[in-house]
Amino acid sequence: MHSKHADSGIFSPSEECSSYHDSREDDPLIPLDPRAAEKRLVRKLDARILPITCVLYLFAYLDRSNLGNARLQGLPEDVLGGDPTGLLFDWLVAVFFIPYILCQVPWTVLSKYYSPRIWIGCSAILWGLCSTSMVSSYLPV
Repeated sequence: MHSKHADSGIFSPSEECSSYHDSREDDPLIPLDPRAAEKRLVRKLDARILPITCVLYLFAYLDRSNLGNARLQGLPEDVLGGDPTGLLFDWLVAVFFIPYILCQVPWTVLSKYYSPRIWIGCSAILWGLCSTSMVSSYLPV
């Protein structure tokens, strides 16, 4: 069954199947085990996503520590008019979490409907607008 038809280069059906399976077993690009393919995919995603996530957590930690450092450097005395009880500073810290809580669910829902290039771009533009409006509140009129 391993004969060619008059040197035409055409193999019999059984020979084609056996040569296909032989080449498939030796091919490193075709995974034979679906669990191995899943492990490779998870490892690849971890290599791409984990470093970015770690940097974002670092920035979040630095951002939280900046508010504490501002308090130690005299923010309540300079900006909040002394604030002997610390109540104004507590409200100042709490105000940062209100938009996070209010916007988290809608942005999560929107992220399911739109591709990441759309909603990440919109998030960046909105963050820039918020930052710009915050700067304008510090400028003297």
